[in-house]
Amino acid sequence: MHLPMKIWGYSDFFCSLEHAQNCAPLTGGEVARNFFYAPSVYNGRASSVMPSSTPVRRPKGIRWDHESGQPVFGPAVQMDFELEMGYFVSKPIPMGETIKAIDAPDHIFGFVLLNDWSSRDIQAFEMTPLGPFHSKGFGTSISPWIITLDALKPFACEPEHVHSATEFDHQRYVERATATFDIRLNASLIRNGERYNTTESNLRYLYWTPYQQLAHHASAGCGIETGDLMGTGTISGQHEGELGCLFEATKGGSRPLKFPNGTTVRYLEDGDEIVLEAWCDNVQQLKCSRERPSCSRCRRLRAICVYPLPAKRRGRKPQRNCRETRTAVDQSCLDLPQPQTDIVNLTGESTRCVPDLNLSDRIVHQSVRPDGAVLSPGEGSREGERAASSSRAAPAFPERHTGTRTPYIANGRELIHPTPRSSEARGRTRPTRHGISPYSDDPPLPPRALGLALLEIYFSRIYNASLLFQKHVVFHGYLKGDLPNILVKAMFALATLFLDPDRQHENATSLEASELDVLQRYGSCGLAWAKSAVREASSSAIEQPSLVTTQALECLQLYWFGIGNFQSCSLCLSLAYRSCHLLGYNRRLNDGCNDLDLSLESELNRRCFWACWISTCVSMEPESCIRAAWKEVAMVPLPAYIQDCGAGQEIILREKMNQDWEPRPLELNMRHHSTSAAAFLVKIMGVWAKVQLLVNDWNASSPSLNIKSVFSLSDLATSIFNSASSVTDPMTVNDIESESHPMKLLAESLFHQCQIILHSMLVPLFSGASTGPEMDVENVKRSAEKVIRHAGLHEKILNPFLYGSGDITVLPPLVGYGAFIAGIVLLTTETPFQDKISHATITESRRLRAVRAILRLLNVLCRHWRTLGHLPEQLSSALDRQLHPFKSQEPSTERNRMYGIDRMQALNEATHLVDVAQESPGPPTLAQHLETMNHSIYQANNPRGDSRSSLALTQNCSGVGEADSVDPEELLMEPPGVPLDDSWYSLSIGDAYLEGPSGFEPLALFQQGWRMFN
Repeated sequence: MHLPMKIWGYSDFFCSLEHAQNCAPLTGGEVARNFFYAPSVYNGRASSVMPSSTPVRRPKGIRWDHESGQPVFGPAVQMDFELEMGYFVSKPIPMGETIKAIDAPDHIFGFVLLNDWSSRDIQAFEMTPLGPFHSKGFGTSISPWIITLDALKPFACEPEHVHSATEFDHQRYVERATATFDIRLNASLIRNGERYNTTESNLRYLYWTPYQQLAHHASAGCGIETGDLMGTGTISGQHEGELGCLFEATKGGSRPLKFPNGTTVRYLEDGDEIVLEAWCDNVQQLKCSRERPSCSRCRRLRAICVYPLPAKRRGRKPQRNCRETRTAVDQSCLDLPQPQTDIVNLTGESTRCVPDLNLSDRIVHQSVRPDGAVLSPGEGSREGERAASSSRAAPAFPERHTGTRTPYIANGRELIHPTPRSSEARGRTRPTRHGISPYSDDPPLPPRALGLALLEIYFSRIYNASLLFQKHVVFHGYLKGDLPNILVKAMFALATLFLDPDRQHENATSLEASELDVLQRYGSCGLAWAKSAVREASSSAIEQPSLVTTQALECLQLYWFGIGNFQSCSLCLSLAYRSCHLLGYNRRLNDGCNDLDLSLESELNRRCFWACWISTCVSMEPESCIRAAWKEVAMVPLPAYIQDCGAGQEIILREKMNQDWEPRPLELNMRHHSTSAAAFLVKIMGVWAKVQLLVNDWNASSPSLNIKSVFSLSDLATSIFNSASSVTDPMTVNDIESESHPMKLLAESLFHQCQIILHSMLVPLFSGASTGPEMDVENVKRSAEKVIRHAGLHEKILNPFLYGSGDITVLPPLVGYGAFIAGIVLLTTETPFQDKISHATITESRRLRAVRAILRLLNVLCRHWRTLGHLPEQLSSALDRQLHPFKSQEPSTERNRMYGIDRMQALNEATHLVDVAQESPGPPTLAQHLETMNHSIYQANNPRGDSRSSLALTQNCSGVGEADSVDPEELLMEPPGVPLDDSWYSLSIGDAYLEGPSGFEPLALFQQGWRMFN
């Protein structure tokens, strides 16, 4: 055998998420965060690529000796294979040029099988710091025949993974239905004449497709020549028999493979043979989408359509409880003969055979799963899953409506309906176990493709989504039709909070604008979906409470909070929280007791309880629950890691909290010592709840007790933050929930809010109260420093959203309120700084630019979280007073005495800031939004009855795109030239402000929860 082409360069990728998740814990690490943003790849040796049947010699290299622990040189011991595919480049890419993924097919000639032989012991020694060298450079085998891209086109399919949110423009392949290929793979081992099947996999399981790999390879302008070989990387699946190498299958050699004849395999031995096979069949591709009987999919693939003839039904039809509409069936492609199935063998052989089963037998019908089962991985063969996803993935766009039903209209536009022939539609028309049948006046649920987009919005923008659910399991259940309607409606309702029908798409491409326009048609359906889900959830929770109904109630309470319906919000949360107690989801683990259920179902139950507990702390109601918050959850295990280990999920519990909110380690599965983002959020939320109680009880408690509580809670919050920050990565992927970054961001925001609130109570400038004899002046100064420092740090964690291109809509509302508090602190600090000396204008302007950036952020957030609507107006009013401080009244005697103010120069500086702010006009929709807003807050902050509106200023405060981020160190203490003993922080808030500070008293500013939003 000979190599099929002259290979000039060889690169091997690392693009299987399942492979990465299985290998990471075996090497003591985690999947790198950058894996989710770009394909990982290294440059291999083209000189060691060899054709199939060429013997491979065991390499020599340096490895760790397990007995002595010292490095030794010698032959490799842990030899392994890797099940991969390779593809050859046809059309070259000149140096300095790049391509996009959509153009990659023009540069790929065809595919081969590829085995990247690996020495795991040598690899373990040399991976740090530059990656593999001798462990992979000694041999790479490929099949001698190339299957061209044209031959594989009939087997194009949709990839297994959906990650459009992390794709850059050059990585995005718009036609997802043909983004990869359905190529089935198999690897077997021949030892002593006996053949053993070791793994089965599929090319479509790759997280990054070959098209995306090639586009990434060329993105740096390196130049790619004809004949260059690219390896896809090891291809693994989710299940036990789909692990693409022995290192995965044997868990690093610790658990050998066992075969029926007693043979065990850890790693390869001398004389072993590895046989790789691959084949395609078009049974899947010949099936209609069943979403649109006009067979557009079959026409696109030029396949023979065997969509069955519609049943002939005459007479009166029974009434149905769904609002789907029928589409006209194209009869031209129905009366065709039974197709044959092409089978392409990658060894070069081609055969044709008649399928031995009906296509209809391959359809997986929707069924209702037992309570909670939807949150665990579905069972059944991979074949059934692919059949279900391929048969229901395409959206349905009705051509015309027939019958007496009328389409559902939203925002003046007709919604897109799935046809009743889909298994999804059939499942939605019958009663479910988790509630009553859908009401006839409910809007229809969207087609599956649009439903996936709504689910993506939910998981990317709702902070507790990855705490309540496992994203990949929810998507899998939705594609199979196993996700209960009550959850679907609740999640979709939350997603509609972020659909803005009035949004303009000036910067979007025509395709992006079209996709957004289609989704926005469902923006007005959220309320109807939420009401329908509430009816079902309340009925089920009373008759038969379950995990599904409790999760739905937790989702719904956040929706009602978002639209400002606090009564419905409180009722849903109370019912969900009480259900958790009745179902025993808050089961404690006492010291010395190891009787704990480590099943996935029990962990999901605990996570549901923690999500409800967090929401209760956020609402600060009922007060009795908040006062007993620590005691109530003492000894309940914190949210665990849910680690995918190939054969299933492993639950790794770490800690629990005692009644004093001190972490206590668990003795079970203590292999890792890091803190998950969910556990970090629980810990800091417990402190935040006590901080709110301290604010509430401040006037009723003694000053000495208040001071003691401030420093005690501050130290506790710092301890929790430091311990979590040292071991927690924002994108922790040991947790299957790769969406944990919003929880981490919320936890960090709450930490800074706690510090700002606690220490503000001791500083007259922020609290409005004079310093008592119990408080030392130095402590007041240090507290003032901490307030300003944490306001700057809070601004710093929001840098990508304030000054970059970060999507502001992903921020939780409580983070937005933290930004508001930071902005008020910066404004309060700016006033005494502004009055001191004239040459401190740089620091002053940077503080004001930070406030304007925060104002822009709040204006965006309040479009989607209506409960935040008063915050931008209140901050705009305060900023308006700050930029016009000298038009309302003359300086007070106390202020003149302390600072000797140059009033005219300060007035000129303030006027200059207004001119700069007016250079950049604000968004056109902001004026309409603010004109309809209640102006009571502005009037409260402007007791002189000044009739001028803060609208003009607000409109001109959004041009902060080029503003530099504020360094917290520059926001600390006095500006240059101010004496260190100048006790500006001892000013009362009334002395600091030129106008009455109504609305900024500590209880109004720092006491959060629903009372603040009401």
